[in-house]
Amino acid sequence: MLEKRRGREVPELTARVVAAAFPKGTLAVWLRDALGEVFSDELFAQAFPADGRPAVSPGALAAVSVLQYAENLPDRRAAEAVRARMDWKYLIGAELTDPGFDHSVLSDFRARLTGHGMEEKILEAVLQVAVSRGLLRPRGRQRTDSTKILADVRLLNRMEFAGETVRTALEALAVAHPSWLQEVLAGQEERWLDRYAERIDSWHGQLPGTDREQWLRQAGQDGLFLLEKVEDAHAPGWLRLIPAVAALRRCWDEQYLCDEHGVHPREGAQLPPGAQRAATPHDLDARYGAKRGQGWVGYALHVTETCDPDAPRLITDVATATAADGDDSAALPGIHQRLDIAACCPPSICSTAATSPPRPWSRPPTPVVSSWPAPPAPSPRARPKAVSPIRTSSSTTRRAPPCVPAGGGASPGSRPTPPGAFPSSRYASPPPAAVSARCGSAAPRPTIPSGDGR
Repeated sequence: MLEKRRGREVPELTARVVAAAFPKGTLAVWLRDALGEVFSDELFAQAFPADGRPAVSPGALAAVSVLQYAENLPDRRAAEAVRARMDWKYLIGAELTDPGFDHSVLSDFRARLTGHGMEEKILEAVLQVAVSRGLLRPRGRQRTDSTKILADVRLLNRMEFAGETVRTALEALAVAHPSWLQEVLAGQEERWLDRYAERIDSWHGQLPGTDREQWLRQAGQDGLFLLEKVEDAHAPGWLRLIPAVAALRRCWDEQYLCDEHGVHPREGAQLPPGAQRAATPHDLDARYGAKRGQGWVGYALHVTETCDPDAPRLITDVATATAADGDDSAALPGIHQRLDIAACCPPSICSTAATSPPRPWSRPPTPVVSSWPAPPAPSPRARPKAVSPIRTSSSTTRRAPPCVPAGGGASPGSRPTPPGAFPSSRYASPPPAAVSARCGSAAPRPTIPSGDGR
């Protein structure tokens, strides 16, 4: 329960002691004196129930979270700083005798914010106060850049990726409907256990089968066998809605070709670009990205800040996107839209674009052979600019097209795609209309039962 509190003024004793102990001030003292009480409890009222035990002031927790990030402190040390440091008590308007709170309250506060979609409330409150104090000019100059975020996954080679995708789907089916899986694998349990009982890892030993081509074909046949059984008319319809099964269908559409001769792994130009295909079955949103000669698997963090020479540097927008979203210039329409909503949209934003606009990759139907034109060769007199002004765009926010991975660009001239270059197979993810027609648009979404599904 959130108690109704008035503004938290700094107690007189706290103000006198802090002024005597820190005549030049500290970061916490400067923030309180310059901005006042930035975070009110009413700002976070949506994240707290109307009844129950009184909660710690969310406004104070937001201020503590800002200082915790600024000083790079874990939760336990941040809670100790609230109890032991006078300048922190001065920031949140607490008495010198205030015992503070347990460190677990900070993680619970963050969980409440993310659970109610209020992650940007803290930044929005700071920007509103900065505008009211004249620290942020609504039409000032700003710039944006991005940095990498590594996905919390193992980097898999292709053999590990194929085996892990099948193993993950098997484990999910074994938990969701064990009796159905036992019936499907009747008489083949030992062979499947030999291949997929343990995590597929080639670092500590050889994978089953010494030949790469043989192992990829075997994993492809096993994955295709599972998909056919799941999509059989006699199988429960909710099995295909399991995330691991959906991941298997998507990864097999990217990694394998099916024809009259069986299942074949895609090679060369038949594979989608690295920035557009899944890198791990455990996180389908993680993509391969490259910037300034560095590659990674994960996401991209776009940060926008003010850059007026006679004003403080303030971060005005933070957005996380997949690493396949391309260079920083592609993220500008969404940044402009969010800044326009926050009433601090600048006339221009400088973007440190790292790559040229990528070419979208599509799945040509068989037997159409498409050619991918190569980007024009740069002029020998042209010199790349590190920063280029971009005018305000009024277009709506769209996900930027995926980028071409490092080393994946085309050579001068056209590069013909061989026949069968990633055709749409029967296991391709259906469009929303097809999904609605299959599952029924009026019926509620089926849920996965526990146990064996009976």
